[in-house]
Amino acid sequence: MEVLPENYIGHGDDPNDGEWATHLALTFYAVHQQGNAKPMHVQKVSLGSAAGTLMRGRQPSTKSRYDAVLLASTLRQQRYHLRSLIGLFKADAIGLDYGRFANDLFLLQKDKYRSRIIRSWGRDFHRAFSRTRHDEAELEASSVNS
Repeated sequence: MEVLPENYIGHGDDPNDGEWATHLALTFYAVHQQGNAKPMHVQKVSLGSAAGTLMRGRQPSTKSRYDAVLLASTLRQQRYHLRSLIGLFKADAIGLDYGRFANDLFLLQKDKYRSRIIRSWGRDFHRAFSRTRHDEAELEASSVNS
């Protein structure tokens, strides 16, 4: 908890937006990691990237769960839809950057940043969904050689 930005830490009796975002990210991480031997926290993998990777191996109807997260207008609705999406990530052992995810959840609660986060996830989704196995092999090889 000592690494949380100051604006994520509330001062009253009720949790602030940062505390909610952190709580949700940690809770989803716990669910995601449970039963998986490999780490499910993977740096630089956004929700959009993870969803795009997930969709390459699944039926197109699965995308409706991702779309529901993007279209949800409240944190409560997003939380509901994220629960099922995280379950799919868990089943396919697709990791997610939970620090980034917490920050994204924090910013989603701010009207001025909401469209930027949704757009970023959409772009990441497209890149991950469009990636071929050849592209992945090259990425993996370059990360091993670095």
